[in-house]
Amino acid sequence: MIDVALDEREARSPHLAADLDVAERAAAVLTAHYPGHPWMVWADHAQGVVLVRNPGLPDMPGLPGTAGQFAMVIHLADIANERDFRARVMRAGGEMLERWGVARRRYEAGCYDAAVFDLADVPGVKAMAAARRRAAFLDQLQRGGD
Repeated sequence: MIDVALDEREARSPHLAADLDVAERAAAVLTAHYPGHPWMVWADHAQGVVLVRNPGLPDMPGLPGTAGQFAMVIHLADIANERDFRARVMRAGGEMLERWGVARRRYEAGCYDAAVFDLADVPGVKAMAAARRRAAFLDQLQRGGD
């Protein structure tokens, strides 16, 4: 089953039908290849992207509150045909699972328990984590080092 949630801006979009079609097709690909995982897909033709998220995955190390916020981005302009679309969506979901050390297969209870985000080869994520640690350290210094 695929649930759809729209905010007011999205509901008025001239691309609404196309956005919903792409999001539903992407969700169907993810559900077929990685059944049971809680996938979230957002398509926006105005911005030319499809975002694939998995809100079941835990926070990224050093970045509290990031569970479900990490997204794999697929650029619509890069998609050659339907087969390419399905392959890119499948790859995005699989890569997301692999970055947390979760097997590319059907969801099993507890499979996210030991999941840890692998920062390797993710541009900007290491810098974000370092900036947050630095900001927390400076905040602690200003409060007197408690």
